[in-house]
Amino acid sequence: GIQTPKDEQDILNIPIYYNNQTITLGDIAYVVKGHYPMLSYVNVDGYPSTVIFNIHRTNDANAIKIVTEVDKTLKSLKLPLHAHIVKWFDVTDFISSSIRSVIDAIIIGSLITLVVIALFLNNVRLSLLTAIVIPVSILCSLLFMYILHGSLNLMSLGGLAASIGALVDHAIVVMENIEKNINKPRPKLESVIDASSEILKPMTLATLTSVSVFAPLFFLSGIIGTFFKELALAVILALLISQFVSMTITPSIAYIAIPKVVKPEPNWLLKLTNIYKKLFLGFYKRKNLSILIVALLVLTSFGLYKSMKTGFLPEWDEGMFVLDFTGPSGASSQNTYQIVKHIEKIVASIPEVKHYSVRIGASLGQPRNPTNKGDILITLKDHRTKSIFEVMREIRQKVDAKIHVLKEFDMAQVLRDRLGDITGQHAPFSVVIHGSDPETLVKLGEEIRDKIAKKPIFKEVNLKTLFYGPYYYISLKKDAYSNYGITYDDVVNTLKLHLWGITLTNYLKGQERIFIRAYEPFDPNEE
Repeated sequence: GIQTPKDEQDILNIPIYYNNQTITLGDIAYVVKGHYPMLSYVNVDGYPSTVIFNIHRTNDANAIKIVTEVDKTLKSLKLPLHAHIVKWFDVTDFISSSIRSVIDAIIIGSLITLVVIALFLNNVRLSLLTAIVIPVSILCSLLFMYILHGSLNLMSLGGLAASIGALVDHAIVVMENIEKNINKPRPKLESVIDASSEILKPMTLATLTSVSVFAPLFFLSGIIGTFFKELALAVILALLISQFVSMTITPSIAYIAIPKVVKPEPNWLLKLTNIYKKLFLGFYKRKNLSILIVALLVLTSFGLYKSMKTGFLPEWDEGMFVLDFTGPSGASSQNTYQIVKHIEKIVASIPEVKHYSVRIGASLGQPRNPTNKGDILITLKDHRTKSIFEVMREIRQKVDAKIHVLKEFDMAQVLRDRLGDITGQHAPFSVVIHGSDPETLVKLGEEIRDKIAKKPIFKEVNLKTLFYGPYYYISLKKDAYSNYGITYDDVVNTLKLHLWGITLTNYLKGQERIFIRAYEPFDPNEE
């Protein structure tokens, strides 16, 4: 049998049986070392000898834990001299910083709430006891989120942060009502129970009203539903648990902590109460004026709503962005890089840039792209004088001034770019043109793009199409098979063999897999 070849000579000696005689592959073909046709190109920070690999997690995996384990594994590797590993994109940096920010907001909000409670209850000890509802409600909410297969993310933590005021509000209302009723001439326990029962119905109705506002978010679909379901779940659980805690734990604390004789309210609070009473009576006596003021407020609110900017996500500095580009039609990866290296020089010259990676034939959202398409992922330094928007503006101005052969060129922060990949919409406004003639579609698209780009209200206008040529369409004649016995597969295989080559087989040489490709015609004197 045929042994696994060790070198080119072994491949040349492979026997071929033809017309009852045996010849070798070397009698009819050349065998030379070569490279697989370059379909992609990558580098990091200008180093061309680069391998980029992506790590994807499963749906139920913890991204932060995965990155921690990967970091441990990478540190344990013994790399050869001059080899370096660069972590060029880590989504957990954004996740961790976002979670830290929300947790900080929860802590700061809780402290501010404690101060407000102390001012209005006129009792620091009582305010601290009242604030117990915050950690208890949050912990119980996290428990139920775990049971319902929720997760800790930006939206769920944001929902908890937003509901802190409501959590404490339940406890304050209960504690305040108990404090007002406890001076009545009856047993202390009876006063606490009656005061709590008195506000049970209105508080429950208020809680259910708030819950009903967030409940419809569960029925949202698509990417918006994915975002807001977690937020709605966190808020609803926090509100319901807060009500339960306020009607059970808070009365028990009140019974223990509130003395039978309560301190009188401070003078500033009495003055504030008197001012409120005067304002209320003034508006009550002047009903027409009250209606007019309310109507003006409604109209003003509507006017402000119409004049405000709208968008799916607010603008913020992620610290990294992706630059997508499309070179001339039909350009190879090498030819595309000859253009892109000018962009690379512009990016590398900006002091705010920490790392960048160039990919041609692939992109952040597409593992395979044509050889004239790719992206540059740019990570900025943590401590810098320019915002990400200023850096992006500077790159665009320099690229527009120096490079004029790109078919497409746009930039977006990573989260927005990934959302665009998921939804298929990379811009807030898209025009879709349908038709059967690719050339007409591209021409019409370019005309529309140029007209829209002239409008000053648009910052970036790009034409995205799969029909940028050149393309050749081949259709067999009706008598091709009857006259010559040629089928469609014969034509396809012949074109592949002549223009691209066909991978026939492969073998292992140590730990390296060697592919054998057939290619015709082939001049061994050319590289």
